[in-house]
Amino acid sequence: MSFSNVRIVLGGPAGSGKTSVGKLLAKKLGTEFYSMGNISREKAKILGMTLSEYQTFMDSNPAIERQDDNDFCKEIQNRDSFVLDYRMGFHFLEQTKCIYLDIDSNIAASRVKDRAGNGEHFRDKPISEIANDLIKRNNILKERYLKLYGADCNKPSNYDIYIITDNLSIEQVVGKIMIMLN
Repeated sequence: MSFSNVRIVLGGPAGSGKTSVGKLLAKKLGTEFYSMGNISREKAKILGMTLSEYQTFMDSNPAIERQDDNDFCKEIQNRDSFVLDYRMGFHFLEQTKCIYLDIDSNIAASRVKDRAGNGEHFRDKPISEIANDLIKRNNILKERYLKLYGADCNKPSNYDIYIITDNLSIEQVVGKIMIMLN
């Protein structure tokens, strides 16, 4: 695969490293990074909501979500090269290398707590409570996407590469991906 025309989609649960890995991978590949999660956080902020509140809002407004997904995919589909953090990218975008980053929910909770301050209000919660919140969020998203699109964003067979990130640094995950792309 030529790195000048690499189209990578990263999927996985919250806290698995999609955004952090995506940013570094895009830098190493010399391409742009896009994050549907960051877009959702920005939209939540504009509406004065936390990410969890925004996801609940989207669950009640499937037409808005469908339009957002369609608009975003139309914009990115014509790009020759990108790294994208988007759980449903495997379903919508063609000619991509799809990578699923998986993680234990308690390790994910620890990572999310460490980045608290991004509007998710986890800093004062115990890890077990954050882990339960993340599991709930991941399940809500999975069910919503199954209902909206008939596709399971957590099914490993929907991806070309599967990596467990539990005990790996961002650099180690990116290194594994780079090896697998060669």
